[in-house]
Amino acid sequence: MTRPVQSLRRRTVGALSLTVALAFLSGCGGGGGGGSDINTLHDAYKALTPGMTKAEVLDLVPFKPSQGASTSQVLWVEGQEALGVRFNGSSSTGVITFAQWGMSIPAGGQNESRNF
Repeated sequence: MTRPVQSLRRRTVGALSLTVALAFLSGCGGGGGGGSDINTLHDAYKALTPGMTKAEVLDLVPFKPSQGASTSQVLWVEGQEALGVRFNGSSSTGVITFAQWGMSIPAGGQNESRNF
């Protein structure tokens, strides 16, 4: 009877160890790297939430800004996508107020925008 208990304990410890390791690795990242699920500007656009600061948005988007990194309006252009985000100030603590994402006409001409 002790064998199944030891096996269960071993699996539980293994699962907890894996969970802790994944949580630690998911926290590793860095400026401009974006999250592991954010690979495109559209992914970044969908991940924007009310109250995000400019610093948080700059960290979320997996590309360097094309324009406006030091202003209240930041623009990213990557391939056929563009993302523009407006903040209520130009400092890193400025809060998001508006965002617009779009694709070029040859790529489908899609466009989405929202206020925060």
